[in-house]
Amino acid sequence: MMFFYFSYRRMNMRRMNYKFPFIIIYILIYYVVILVSDDAGVRLSLHFQLIGSIIATLWVFRSVQLNSEKERFFWLFLSLGCLSYSIAQTLWNIETSLLQVQNISIYPEIFWTLQYIFFLTALLFGMYLYKKTLGTFHILLDVLIFTTVAVTLIWEVLIATLLDNSKHWVLFTLPLYSISNFVLFLGFLSLYAVSKNNYLLRKALPLISLGFFIKFLANLSGFFLASSLSLTGYFGSYMDPLWSLGLLLLGYAGTNHSSADAHQKIIIFKKLQTSYQFIPYVSACILFFILFLDIQKWNGLIIGSIVTFIFLVLRQYIISHENRSLLRNYEELNKNLENKIIERTKLINEKNEQLERVLNEAQNIAYYDPLTKLPNRNKLIMDLDQMLSSTDTFIHLSVLYIDLDKFRMINDSVGHNQGDVILKLIADKFIQCLEGKHASYRNDGDEFILLIKDEDSDGIIKLSEYISDEFAKPFTVNHLELFISVSIGVSMYPTDGTDSETLIKNADMALGLAKEKGRNNFQLYNISLHDLKMRRLKIELGLRHAIANNELTLNYQPQINLTTGKIEGYEALLRWEHPELGNVPPLEFIPIAEENGLIINIGEWALNEAFSANKRWQETNPPVRIAVNVSVRQLNAQFIKSLASIILSSKLEPQYIELEITESIMQNIDESMDILNQIKRMGIKISIDDFGTGYSSLNILKYLPINYLKIDRSFVNDLIANSKTKAIVKTIINMGHNLGFKVIAEGIEDEQQLSALKKMHCDIGQGYYFSRPIEEKQIIEHRTLYKEKEKTEQ
Repeated sequence: MMFFYFSYRRMNMRRMNYKFPFIIIYILIYYVVILVSDDAGVRLSLHFQLIGSIIATLWVFRSVQLNSEKERFFWLFLSLGCLSYSIAQTLWNIETSLLQVQNISIYPEIFWTLQYIFFLTALLFGMYLYKKTLGTFHILLDVLIFTTVAVTLIWEVLIATLLDNSKHWVLFTLPLYSISNFVLFLGFLSLYAVSKNNYLLRKALPLISLGFFIKFLANLSGFFLASSLSLTGYFGSYMDPLWSLGLLLLGYAGTNHSSADAHQKIIIFKKLQTSYQFIPYVSACILFFILFLDIQKWNGLIIGSIVTFIFLVLRQYIISHENRSLLRNYEELNKNLENKIIERTKLINEKNEQLERVLNEAQNIAYYDPLTKLPNRNKLIMDLDQMLSSTDTFIHLSVLYIDLDKFRMINDSVGHNQGDVILKLIADKFIQCLEGKHASYRNDGDEFILLIKDEDSDGIIKLSEYISDEFAKPFTVNHLELFISVSIGVSMYPTDGTDSETLIKNADMALGLAKEKGRNNFQLYNISLHDLKMRRLKIELGLRHAIANNELTLNYQPQINLTTGKIEGYEALLRWEHPELGNVPPLEFIPIAEENGLIINIGEWALNEAFSANKRWQETNPPVRIAVNVSVRQLNAQFIKSLASIILSSKLEPQYIELEITESIMQNIDESMDILNQIKRMGIKISIDDFGTGYSSLNILKYLPINYLKIDRSFVNDLIANSKTKAIVKTIINMGHNLGFKVIAEGIEDEQQLSALKKMHCDIGQGYYFSRPIEEKQIIEHRTLYKEKEKTEQ
């Protein structure tokens, strides 16, 4: 009984519903009816029992719907058993209460017998559900063993004597019902005891076992009353509610258990499980002990003992057979494993050393630069992440992103082998500058990154200045002195980022700003750089699709002969209307296009558009020159082929083409000179744009095959206000004339500037004073208006 009490306490009390209180109230009322019963009370007791069986049947039928498909048949068989009981009870009530017959028919007994068939089927199905967990033969044999012992004792001690004196066939069925209930009680109890961690049905099994135990007590008590009183006289006794209580517990077990609770963890009764394995043997011992006490005669006790002993032997044989089979399998597996271990141990030992060597080599390749022997970017990320994961090991942490200014040009000049030597010297220079206090890494190509610990912003500035000063000293390679400057971008933890990716990215942004400010300097990251970086990224991405999306256009600004006042030509000016950023100035997007190589396609598009436009103008007006800006990045062998192809497709005569090239062409004059000469031989005119602001070399200028010098607008703007600027402009004009060049002044905005340039004998003028840049569709109108103006002035 203590087992059932603790099983009940382990149920989920929060799911308690009306059923359990109903059972208590029902049983109490039942006993009150029996207490005050007379003949009518006996009939009422029978009806009470029928009501209880019907309610139990409905509850168990309900559990068929609540549980999973695996458990559904189990509850179906239990519900059919309850239904059979209800039918039997209905037939019994009709014969005893309504018909009031003296000899009860066999029909109620048929359905009472049928209920146990269904209940036993449910028990066997429950064993089937647990077959993978506990072994069907084991549990079946265990149940048979101690059921045989118990039934033998009950039959021999309690039932046999009374049964000898009875002659009514109904009294023979009552002990069979008692035995059946006891078998079911032991079966479900055994199923629960050996279920261990398998939660199928586990929650319901204690209540089911208790229900059959109560039915066993009720049947056994009914048998004693029926044998001592009349056949129907035992109805209305205090044992009657027990039949209903047993069935109601079955119904309550079904509705209180569902698949949703199937995996709810239940505390396992370890003592019960431990002792369960001894029950068959203890049972046999008890039976044999009683047998030996009564050894004088051959009776059911002796027969039961023999049967029990046979079952024990059979059970032990099965276990022994399984153990031997397992042992053989184990020994065979163990032998195979030993052989494989012996074979593979030697191979593993041989491979270990080889693997260790390969791992060391792989780690060096993965984390160190093979040329400079400095840690690479992978090691940088790993070290930086490790530092950031333990911020208590440093006070300050900074990332210095360093780029070698124009190293590619140096590398191309001295050769890649000597370039590698220079990179090694530079790596040594960084190690020397850091004095072992900080870490240096080679990021990629001509980029290096330094991790600086425990230096505040002032210390970082001093270190950056020191590095710049050290790199101002020449590097000597094969008796050749090379000067290499560095641009440095700095980000600091935690103000500029709290993770490695952000810190490196922001240092790279600061490096970009240092490059934009002329290189050979250092810049600290600030939040505004992010916006600039994003704008630059949008510009770069937009340029890749600008031509295809028809976002690029050309405007045209006239160039006027300052002596005759006639239009000499037009300069094509590139314009870009970005769909998000709006009008992007050429000074902003052209350097980005040059840096990313996009200027090649954009330049070819501009040449084709300008040449084709000029050819169209010639259909209605006298021909004039068209001037198009060409980037130094475009000037290569392929450019000559592209230029010739565009001229051919546009059908524009080369004499009406002028290419404007900046002074930076003089940096690599050896390659440029050949290309310029080829352009000159094609009959195309060449001008040097923005003269006087960049890399002009008077010694080289005299050899250039050019036609025009263009004075930069910065000189024209300051022409009137600054006498020195005026002197410079006059010198440029005189020098150009002496070298056989015509001089173009751009940026003329007022009459004073025009008058001064005329006095200096400047050849051609361009600027807002004459006209703002106009679209192609306005060119014809502009030419017409200018002709009328010329006639008026004449």
